[in-house]
Order: sequence, then C-alpha cells, then structure tokens
Amino acid sequence: MEIIHLVSGKLTGNNALVAAINNLAIEQVRLGHRVTLWEISEHANDSFQLKSYKTVLFPAKSFIWKTTGAITSAIQKLKPGVIIHIHGSFVPIYFSIAYHLRKLNIPFVYTTYGMYQKEEIKKQGLLKQLYFQLFEQMLIRWSSVLHITGATEKEILADAQTDVDKKLVLIPNGLTNENRFIPPKIKRNDEPVFGFCGQLDIHAKGLDILLRAFAEYKLKYFEKGVLWIIGDGEGKEVLYKLVNELGIHSYVSFKGKIYGLRKFEMMSKIDVFVRPSRVEHFPSAILEAASSSVPSIVSRATNMGDYITQYDAGYVLAENTPNALAKLFLKSYQDIKHYRWDHKRRNAFRMVSEKFQWSRIAEEHIHVYEKVLDHQAA
Repeated sequence: MEIIHLVSGKLTGNNALVAAINNLAIEQVRLGHRVTLWEISEHANDSFQLKSYKTVLFPAKSFIWKTTGAITSAIQKLKPGVIIHIHGSFVPIYFSIAYHLRKLNIPFVYTTYGMYQKEEIKKQGLLKQLYFQLFEQMLIRWSSVLHITGATEKEILADAQTDVDKKLVLIPNGLTNENRFIPPKIKRNDEPVFGFCGQLDIHAKGLDILLRAFAEYKLKYFEKGVLWIIGDGEGKEVLYKLVNELGIHSYVSFKGKIYGLRKFEMMSKIDVFVRPSRVEHFPSAILEAASSSVPSIVSRATNMGDYITQYDAGYVLAENTPNALAKLFLKSYQDIKHYRWDHKRRNAFRMVSEKFQWSRIAEEHIHVYEKVLDHQAA
C-alpha cells in the first residue's frame, strides 16, 4: 500500500502533532508499506528528516494558489491505490487540496487532532465558528474517513448536525515518551503524593478545581497527603496566590518544568496522578504516568475516562467540580491504605501497553485505509 501523510503549517512547538505523524509513519514503514510525508512549510521540520519514510517539502508561498498548484501537480501524478492522510484542521489550504483529491477520485482520511473541541471553537469567536460551518464541514463531507483522537470531538459534530457516523473513526494517539529507564512504581509513600504535570493553563487544565479540591481534602477531611505541581506557564503566579488564599501552602510544592529522565524520576514518586481538565487535546502526561505504573484521577474532558474505567486504572470524575475531586482524593487514599491501589497501579501499566503503543495504533490505521480502498474498488 502507498500512503501519503500530508501536513501543513509551522509545526514548531506543536510537539503532539509532530510526534503523532512521525510515529505513525515509522510504524507503517515497519509494517511493510510505502510511506511518504508531504510537508507544506517555509522550512522542513527537523523531526521529519533522516527517517525511514520519504519526505517531500512543498515550500509555502505568500500566495496560497502557488503552493496549491505545486501540490495539485504532484497529486495528478499519483497512481491508483494510493491513500492520502491529511493531518490537522482549520488549515485553509486543505480545502483546495481536498477539492482536487475529490475531483480525481483519490480517497483521503482527515484527522482533526483534538481541534474540534466545542469550548475551544466558541472561545475563538465567530470567525472560527463560521470557518467550521463553511469549510471544515466540506472537508468532512469529502473525506472517506473522519478520524478523531478523542470522544469529546463528537459533541460539535452532533451540534452541527453533520452526518458522519458511517465515516467517523476513533483511534487515540499513542505514547511517545515512555518510561524505559526508571523502575515502575511498586511501593506506596507513607504520606500519599498527588501530582499534576503539564502546562499551567488554569482554565483548560482545571488547576483551580485541583487546588480547591485539595484544600477541601486537607482542611475539611484532615487527611494525609501532599500535592506536587510539575510544569510552567502563564498561570503560575495566579496559582501561587490561590494556594496562599486557600491556606494550603504547606502541602503544595511547585516543581517547575522538568524534562526527560528527571521528569520520570519525579513521576515515579507520585502515588496518584490528577488531571481535572476542562479542555484536553492529547493527554500525554496521563500516559507517561501510567507507563510509570501510576494510576490517575481524570475528568471526562481528557478523553481517557473510558480507558481508565475499562482497565480499572484509576478514577473518573462524574462531575468536574472541587467537591467531586475531593471525594476521589479520599477514595484513592483509602485504596492506597487498603492495597486496592496496587491493583490499579498494575492496570495502568497494562493499559498503556495494550492500548497506546504506536505499533498497534499503526495497524488500526492500516485497517481503516484498507477498508477505504476496498470500498473504492468495489
């Protein structure tokens, strides 16, 4: 099978998207397929160079139609049996490319990468909502498969009354930064350590919910425990202030942004990872914690709730509120004391191994491509 992955834009800083495309392409080559990456950008991304797949750069021009012309010419040279996989959404040039693919009867899979978040689109204002109505819905209609990485993206599709049930496919992203060097957690702490790791975006990550819940846990229920916050971001000073206002400064430690081996060393010392997100594109930190055998408390917005429940690998918030989270702090501490936590710890590692390895995810995508090509040939 010949597979062409297509991505456009300045990808510096968009590590989740770059990692997903790179890992998917590498694993598909290992499965014996011909894989090429078409990148539309001013400069080639270093992360895509010297890989097992071939890369082709289409230099982005100030006049969009010049860029489209070069890609259209390349599309016209494609042989039957090829499938195009378009990565990312709300990219204007994709509309023109999709139009030509449809005209030439070349099937394509469209992956949104968490950008169809109802709350995020509303926050961006009327222009983005209008773009979704005019252009994104056309791309959905023309695609052979609409691939989403999390179930929360279904909400906006339902609101838009877009009939995509037959072409909608849910396949999560895989674990990129796996803990391979630090021994998995096997022993609880005398005093439980709850931990958050990620960008300190207060609203999106629900960090105000986290701190208020922990204050309730400590000052209302008077239970043991400390909270570690690993990461950096614009919300740091506001969080410092909130910790002092809530009177929990003695129990909360800000660890700053930590990378690589040191991050996994710290992660392995946490008993329960906590992620009460309001909006989540890709929960890489939850997977990284699970690879260290650390169970998690998660909100539904993380798109991890179903997996956590299926594997009994942690706890899922029925409501994303401080009171509900405080009760799960209590529940998890009881489990730690009575060794039910040990069962969840092992299940977290099993969940990552069975559901979030890129080799398995690449196979799932191949099955999707095969169905598309079989349908086209019928």
